[in-house]
Amino acid sequence: MAYGSSLTRNFICFFTFELMTKHNKGYLSKLEDLVSEGGFMVRYERGNFKSGYCILKDTKMVLVNNFLPVEGRISCLLELADILPLDLEKLSEKSKKIWIELKNAKTELPEIEFGKQEK
Repeated sequence: MAYGSSLTRNFICFFTFELMTKHNKGYLSKLEDLVSEGGFMVRYERGNFKSGYCILKDTKMVLVNNFLPVEGRISCLLELADILPLDLEKLSEKSKKIWIELKNAKTELPEIEFGKQEK
């Protein structure tokens, strides 16, 4: 039986992709553009969000914890880009390229199951 395989897989996927990306303000800006072009407004606010962000679906707004460093903001936006229903038709060519890279990085990882004991 796998324990949290999809959640663990997503974490490993984003961790692996983050190792391949640059953690700088330029990349953060590209991710902000991706999410905002996809139909969600990105705002940085003070708050005690357990995951670092809060999604307000009725207003299509994403609140990211203002106290996070650049690396934390990038991690939040990478995760959000995967789970939000982004309008792909409205994305610019640059944003489409980033979105495709995110999806390709996710599908290239092997399936991992935890909790199995081999005999």
